[in-house]
Amino acid sequence: MSLFNMSAVKNHPRRSGFDLSNRICFTSKAGELLPVFWDIVYPGDSFKIKTQLFTRTQPLNTAAYTRIREYLDFYFVPLRLINKNLPTALVQMQNNPVQATGLSSNKIVTTDIPWTSISGAGYSNLNGINALYHGSKDFSDLLGFNSLTQSAKLLMYLRYGNFLPSNANIAKSASIGLSSTLDLRSSESTSTGYTSIHILPLAAYQKVYADFFRFTQWEKNQPYTYNFDWYSGGNVLASLTTVALAEKYFSDDNLFTLRYANWPKDMFMGVMPDSQLGDVSIVDASGSEGTFPVGLMDVNDGTMRAGLLARSGSAPSEQSSLEMRAERVRSVLSHNVCVY
Repeated sequence: MSLFNMSAVKNHPRRSGFDLSNRICFTSKAGELLPVFWDIVYPGDSFKIKTQLFTRTQPLNTAAYTRIREYLDFYFVPLRLINKNLPTALVQMQNNPVQATGLSSNKIVTTDIPWTSISGAGYSNLNGINALYHGSKDFSDLLGFNSLTQSAKLLMYLRYGNFLPSNANIAKSASIGLSSTLDLRSSESTSTGYTSIHILPLAAYQKVYADFFRFTQWEKNQPYTYNFDWYSGGNVLASLTTVALAEKYFSDDNLFTLRYANWPKDMFMGVMPDSQLGDVSIVDASGSEGTFPVGLMDVNDGTMRAGLLARSGSAPSEQSSLEMRAERVRSVLSHNVCVY
């Protein structure tokens, strides 16, 4: 055999298998989008997914003869959709920028993964939720639940821990019941240092909602809740330096917002926010002398007279023929039909 013939040299890699099956117990309310499992996957990983679901309703005097639909969906969120520099940061290739900050400058590639601290001074950490919780500001969402307790619930389901105090207010925590034994802040202090955690599960959760559950006709996309292309290292919550900034951030939709699924579209839920998804079509009757076809209502008998020829600066008069071709009229109408 020739020394330069490498056909016999082959690599036979073996694939390792791991049993990731587990039992997840959680409490949910109707419409909530709850992330009950997440994991970091690598190129080439494959999963065999099989789910079993058992639901127990709240005890009643008699059996609840009702229909409950529960869905378990699995989504894959590429890290590059959260931050374009994440693949570069993970392999620590700082000399391979993929973004520019100006006409002649590249964005600095950092090896940091977007992170924040569990606790610390101020509001630039997850403990800021606890600090705001005891304030006087009302953080009620559209459904009347406290958005801070909802954020704490989302953090718990993503396995970050419990960020509500053991003396939580009953009225503010009406939407959830959390155990005080999961408080990770009890083991941390300024002397031991505070644990820093990445926010990739939170960003992936918000990205899934924006792409698959958002009601696009009524809800605008909010990339600031999941996209970190602007990130150049450090704490992602470092800008929350005052209580006013923290209250403004947690009052609006943010990285920690617990989402709800929308109702299925029907005659009511499918209503458009406005006609033609834009401004109402109007005919400009001002300007220089000219003619145009328009439909007008006769003020004398209240009937609609279509096909009148209006002339700028003068009263409309009925004409036997229009100066616009019929094909053009049909084209205009086909682009301006609004169904109610």
